[in-house]
Amino acid sequence: MHLLFNDDHILRPISDQVWVDLSVALQYKMSAKTIYIAVYQNRHDWQNKIKHLLGIQNQQNVSPIETESTSSSSSTEENNNKKLFNLTIPDFSNILVSSVPYKSKGNIRYYDILKPGTWTDIINDAFLANYKLPCCFIYKRGKVNKDISKSKHYLTFQATCKECKNDLFGWSDAKPKPGEPLHLCILTKNTVGDEINHTTKRPLKGTKRKMVGYELSTDVPSNWRRKQVKDLDFGRISPPNLYKNNVLSKTKQDYIDKSLGVINRNSIDSLIELKHTSQAGNIQHIGSDPAIIHYWTNHQLVIYKDITKKYSRLFIDATGSLVKKIKRTSLKLLSGDIFLYEAVVNEGFGQIPVTQMISEKHDSITISYWLDMWLRCGLSAPSEAISDYSRALLMAMCKSFCNLSFQSYLDECFSVITGEKDKLPSCYIRIDVSHMIKTFCRLKCLCGIKKKCLKEFYVRCFRLLLTSTDLHTFKNVLTAFMTVMLSETDGWIDETENQENPSEKYRVYLINLMKAIPADETSNNYPDCDTQDNEDIGIENADDIDESSNSITQFIQDIENCSKLNASVKGNRMSAYFLPELAKDVKRICKHFPLWTAVMQHIFNSPFKIATSAPVESDFNELKNLILRHASRPMTADRFILRHIQSIDSNSKLFRSSQLRNSAIDKSPTTTISSVESDCVSNNPFLSSDDDIENWRGKGEEPITSLTLKSNNKRQKIFPTSKDTATKIESEANTNIAKQLFDNLSSSSISDDNEEITFIDTFSNSQIIHKSKTSEIPNNDIQGVLKKKVKDQKADPQSICNQHLRLNEFYVIET
Repeated sequence: MHLLFNDDHILRPISDQVWVDLSVALQYKMSAKTIYIAVYQNRHDWQNKIKHLLGIQNQQNVSPIETESTSSSSSTEENNNKKLFNLTIPDFSNILVSSVPYKSKGNIRYYDILKPGTWTDIINDAFLANYKLPCCFIYKRGKVNKDISKSKHYLTFQATCKECKNDLFGWSDAKPKPGEPLHLCILTKNTVGDEINHTTKRPLKGTKRKMVGYELSTDVPSNWRRKQVKDLDFGRISPPNLYKNNVLSKTKQDYIDKSLGVINRNSIDSLIELKHTSQAGNIQHIGSDPAIIHYWTNHQLVIYKDITKKYSRLFIDATGSLVKKIKRTSLKLLSGDIFLYEAVVNEGFGQIPVTQMISEKHDSITISYWLDMWLRCGLSAPSEAISDYSRALLMAMCKSFCNLSFQSYLDECFSVITGEKDKLPSCYIRIDVSHMIKTFCRLKCLCGIKKKCLKEFYVRCFRLLLTSTDLHTFKNVLTAFMTVMLSETDGWIDETENQENPSEKYRVYLINLMKAIPADETSNNYPDCDTQDNEDIGIENADDIDESSNSITQFIQDIENCSKLNASVKGNRMSAYFLPELAKDVKRICKHFPLWTAVMQHIFNSPFKIATSAPVESDFNELKNLILRHASRPMTADRFILRHIQSIDSNSKLFRSSQLRNSAIDKSPTTTISSVESDCVSNNPFLSSDDDIENWRGKGEEPITSLTLKSNNKRQKIFPTSKDTATKIESEANTNIAKQLFDNLSSSSISDDNEEITFIDTFSNSQIIHKSKTSEIPNNDIQGVLKKKVKDQKADPQSICNQHLRLNEFYVIET
């Protein structure tokens, strides 16, 4: 037995062989661990008896495992310092678990236990909320006694403060009935007022960690802390269950990672694991160095295939600040900036991305490979592709969609415009108008202009180039544009001021185009650039000409030479529009004019005059400000891709639902409606069809909607309609309204009586829209007012037209 203790008379550890030997000697009636625990805790006074036999002085051994109840050996002095607190737990079922079986040597015994990882936080939070103790209690054990007759208490538990070592003992004498609260008695020292010496926080774990993580998934830690102290009295120190920001941030990350399925700290390894498990079929390609990940879902492929059955547009762009740089090697080398590339399609009811890539490389080869791999899924190139003025994106689109180089695509388009060739590229590639305006406004020569009006004039001139629909218009506008900026003088050539110089003529020509005044080019006698002798013109910037001469370069050069010839004609005053340094930048931008003007629109049969990338920009905005609103950015690649795929999956279902609904409406037989009703379009985006109108309790039969009257593709006056009010208008009210309006007509003349009758008959036959029906204004009343007004005071025809339109609008508003 002397082997049970070492030389210092301390019991040997449980791992010692002596305990196994004792178990063998007892024929395994007691296990080695059971023998050690019995001797260590001095059960049946075994340790004292062994020490007495060995002649070892008896020393009371302190057990690290504390007892469950308050023993009778507790000193009276300690009990006098403690205070009894009463506590009520409203819902006992949250912390109690039903009987749990325990197996021991073939026997099964059942015990009632408290829910692990749950009961400690529920009791502690309720106790601190009621009595404001600053102690950070760590709960050790809770015991439930099924048979109260054999025990003093039904429920007991113990806890100890980590800092002041204040002991806590709690109990409940009776089991509550179903639906009744649990009444607890807690005996501990009242430490209120000793908050300064308590700085430790309780561990955040178990069920409470999951609940806090769920709350933080749509919030930030600082907001969570503010909500927890709304009932805290001013001047008090924060309780031990108010966790710090770093703990809350880690809790949020753990919860999100678990919900996303992230199990690996290395983002690339995690993506490889996901590619072959939960995201199989969604993640298509993974590259580690450089980091390149292609991903798209089968739902996106179905949506895109359905869209390409008709004229389709694809919007491609890239954005940053979403994905963290990747650390590589033991030296912690950082990767390059990682961008998100998206290709988005747009329908009247919304937009959705159809393919995505995050990439560390941003060259045309990488982008083209991404688009090629996507098209290999059985897809066809879009009818029209739009991007910003990124050379890499444009080159990649030309390669993937048209199988041409960037310069070859421009040459092919120009050859078709000039009539040299008939074969068109397979895709109409365009540049977004907003990016072109932004690029032009940021030219160095325009950034230094202090006069706002001068910069505005040139921006408006560039807008005229953007909206050119044919080569002839583009050539005339560009010639006028460059002539004005290269001319030092304008005004008149001779002193009699009878002949304007080219700069003055072209300036007036551009201003008239800005005002939408049709220009009579034959009467202005503009110089014909094709017949001018350009040999005498000195080209100052000969080095700026592209060495790889092509048809577009020569075309732009001819226009520049013509403009310089026009600018050489002197006028009688200094030109305020003289800005020769702008010509170089305009010449460079115009070499790509088939991409950003509308000269190719009618050739490709595109229904869109203006190219815009607003759908992809809108999708980026939604991703950053709505989908990832509560996420910290930038984030690791695996977390971002998982979040993005989840949002895409949900958006795909919504988009497909609208797509099928609109497809069914298009295929349905048309109903007979009035001609005016067919020109009406609902301005409410939530009413996509008749089925979307709320008809709760039959109150949706007569919805009041806002309708827009379309005339000549221009949006006219928007006005409300109502069935009840429109039927109550009488002719007398219309006559009075018309008289009041025509009292304000300005006087002018109509010389011909036939012209008078024509205008009266034409402009008095107007209709308004009301509840899917047409309601005609009493024309007899209005005609009478018009005839009387024309006879009394001859009015201008345009004035009569405007006043009559105002009369119709006023009539509708009043009704």
